[in-house]
Amino acid sequence: MSERIALHPITFQRILDGVTTLAVLAVCILILADAVRSYNRPMPAPAPASIASAPPAPVVGDRLATIAGLDLTASPRTLVLAIQSSCHFCSESMAFYRELAQRHGPSVRLVVVAPDDQTAARRYVTDHGFSPDAIVTSDLLALNVGGTPTLMLAGATGVIEHVWMGKLSAAREQEVLAEVAR
Repeated sequence: MSERIALHPITFQRILDGVTTLAVLAVCILILADAVRSYNRPMPAPAPASIASAPPAPVVGDRLATIAGLDLTASPRTLVLAIQSSCHFCSESMAFYRELAQRHGPSVRLVVVAPDDQTAARRYVTDHGFSPDAIVTSDLLALNVGGTPTLMLAGATGVIEHVWMGKLSAAREQEVLAEVAR
C-alpha cells in the first residue's frame, strides 16, 4: 500500500494572512529605518529668539511729530497729554489732570491728544471735569506713543523736554506740577 501524504489545501484565506503579515513587517521595518535615520540626522540650528517689539515711546530730545491742530508755537511750552477713553489708567488719573489744568503756569499750554473722534474725546474729558487748553484727535503712533497715558513737555520748537508715562505715583505727579508751574 502506498502511503499518501496529506497536504493541507492552500486556501485564499491562508495566502491573504501571509501577505498581510509580510506587509505589516515591511511597514514596521520602514518606520524603524526612518527613526534611525532621523536620530542620526544633525539637528538644525535653532531659530533666533524673536524679540517682541516694544511699543514706541517718546524720547527726551526728540522732536514731536507735526499733527494737525497741535500748534507748539502757541506758547513757549506745551504739555501734550496722550490719553484715550478706553484707558482705565487715564480715567484713574483724571483728578490729577484736573489739578494740572488748574495749576499749570501761563507759559505752558495743556493739549490733549486722543485717538477718539473729536466729539468722543471732548465728551470724555468734560465728563471728568477736565478742561485742557485744546483737544486734538490723532493716531497716537503719530506721536510715537504706544501706551496711554503719556505726558510730554515740549518747547515751542517741538523738542521734547520731559516725558512721563503711565499712571503716575504721587511723587511723579508733584514732579510734573513743579515742572509746568515754572
